[in-house]
Amino acid sequence: RLAMFNARFMPDDRTVIYSAATSGNEASLFELRPDAGMPRGFGPPRTHLLAIAATGELAVLTEAQYINHRLFRGTLARMSLDGAPRSIASGVRDADWLPDGSDLAAVREVPGGDQLEFPMGHVVHRTAGYLSAPRVSPDGTHVAFLEHPAKFDNRGWAKVVDRNGRVTTLSDQYWGAETMAWSPDGRTVTYAGATTGDYQAYSARADGSTPPTAILRSPGSLYIHDTTADNRMLVTREDALSGVVARGAAGPAGTAAKRRTPSASHQPSSAVIARSSSANPAW
Repeated sequence: RLAMFNARFMPDDRTVIYSAATSGNEASLFELRPDAGMPRGFGPPRTHLLAIAATGELAVLTEAQYINHRLFRGTLARMSLDGAPRSIASGVRDADWLPDGSDLAAVREVPGGDQLEFPMGHVVHRTAGYLSAPRVSPDGTHVAFLEHPAKFDNRGWAKVVDRNGRVTTLSDQYWGAETMAWSPDGRTVTYAGATTGDYQAYSARADGSTPPTAILRSPGSLYIHDTTADNRMLVTREDALSGVVARGAAGPAGTAAKRRTPSASHQPSSAVIARSSSANPAW
């Protein structure tokens, strides 16, 4: 069990790459192959996964500094599993590859808020709050993302934008919203939303024609990170930790019994692979 920040399938749809912290919130990269009993760490320390191209090339943040939720600041770079990162740009907080791996869609921090570039250098959307979880559609014509009205408060909406900047809002505002993935046919997106309490997985039509539908209900919070061509989903179930900090009146000064996760820390996760329900017509 660890703090899982982001996870993606490799092009073989079986190998999983993820960024996680075994303690605290310092991200590292891991590879988990289906024939391996344990994950393998790789890459420089303080490296956070953003996306994986169809070619198997990774988009990452190097020297990643944790902000909140699943958010980091760092330098956008590209790298292979066995190579060193090569810097692309600074000021980018999140990104996803275009389907052919030729360029990226990116969230860039700018004075007064965030902007979404699709592809990089072409601004299609701005907000005074912040943007997260940009995911390019399978046909490369749209980007799904989450928009949050207040900086690093993850209340927000699921939205889709095309290359001309036309935005479609897919949901009402959630108490919290994180992660995003497309269905293989590009008709729907899935994301984690919370109205109260735990996060649950939702599916929404990308054209906004129907209200979002809850899928994969489970105790604890569920987050869908990626999908495969045969509708398998890479999911993490995450548990909140809580507790108290206390010092006995008779104990030495400065001694304490402690079992608590700070509110800014990410929560321990368990990764699973699930298949979408055939009873849900959106999948």
